[in-house]
Amino acid sequence: MLSPSESLLTAEYMGRPVALYKHLHRLGPIYYDANHEFWIASEFDLVSGLLRHPDMSSNREGMSSRRFEGAENRRVRAAMEALGRSMLMMDPPEHTRLRKMANPLMGRERVESWSADINDVFLKLMTPCKEKGEFDLVHDVCELYPTEVIFKLFAVPEALRPKYRECVWRSMKYFGFNLSELSMPMAMGSVAASTQTRGFLTELLEKRCEYPSDDLLSELAAYVVSGETEVDEMTRMASLIVNAGHITTIDLLANGVYQLLSHPDQWRLLKENPELAGQAVEEILRYDSSVPFTFRRATNDIDVPGGTIRKGDFIALGLAAANHDPAINEDPDVFDITRPKVRHVSFGQGVHACLGANLARLEMKTALAALVQHMPDLRFAEHPEPYMKSDTLVFKGFHALPLVC
Repeated sequence: MLSPSESLLTAEYMGRPVALYKHLHRLGPIYYDANHEFWIASEFDLVSGLLRHPDMSSNREGMSSRRFEGAENRRVRAAMEALGRSMLMMDPPEHTRLRKMANPLMGRERVESWSADINDVFLKLMTPCKEKGEFDLVHDVCELYPTEVIFKLFAVPEALRPKYRECVWRSMKYFGFNLSELSMPMAMGSVAASTQTRGFLTELLEKRCEYPSDDLLSELAAYVVSGETEVDEMTRMASLIVNAGHITTIDLLANGVYQLLSHPDQWRLLKENPELAGQAVEEILRYDSSVPFTFRRATNDIDVPGGTIRKGDFIALGLAAANHDPAINEDPDVFDITRPKVRHVSFGQGVHACLGANLARLEMKTALAALVQHMPDLRFAEHPEPYMKSDTLVFKGFHALPLVC
């Protein structure tokens, strides 16, 4: 097992993702990064197996706070504990109970029934961009699209939406394993923003308990009214649905459009064959996942090729690198929306497979179909150039993507 003298997980390497994945594969299926003090897995079968391994815990409490020392570490840990754990950080049987409640909300048929509403949201955002002729896809569309969809499904009042969206952004600054130097103000600001978003949702959920309506938040409230759970637990679930589907879909859409326009033959192919939109989504998920890494913690010793992951160790599961494993996907570094068999782990696997996968797929498919229909001449603006994210391990996308239509 090889261990590099310096970490590959840097902003420089994250800015060259395909090269990074090749480096990781050369280092073997898994190795220990002494700089970050966690394991990094990149082989598809190993990543897939660890995602489903019973001794891999989704509870990563303490991972972020250990980047601080002494009193600061204790302060961050205390703040995180006060914030409470979401379903994302739970293991069975706690997770199983909550997942059973959440699954009906995001089933395939249920999500498909929202197609018209999702299309309306995207067209509403796209129309002023088309009228201007030049726009920033990230700022003008992507940052609004997934939250507007969820706000519509949750029936969140218009007046609350801007403030809620701001809080979501502030909260994610710390939780994405930022590669730049962290500060206490950043950490505590993110915790405060997360607490504020919980406050918004708690108030809405309590109102739905008393006055239910035809929306997803009322369905979560119904579990509270029936006595199956409490407001705080359903608030955490509602917050997870909003937050988890927010930045990941923003980044995925930006990544997808960037790759299509960077490969003019693929953009042309999609314009001529809009029925390929669904297939294009799967290739985008494989080729340019918006979540390069996800983290787990070992609850027991686990033997892996070349070594042993010890109980308590953290592991960075390289979802994006696994998608580029040449043993699984032929010519993995080629972007091809007609790829006959796309295999990827971008939505995870096992009990923690992404709850919102069906919704993300539909949002992407809807957006791509609308873009090729209404903006067939879409292209990169001459200035400024796309501004890629390269400062976080968990989120991959763009800070800005200027386009001309």
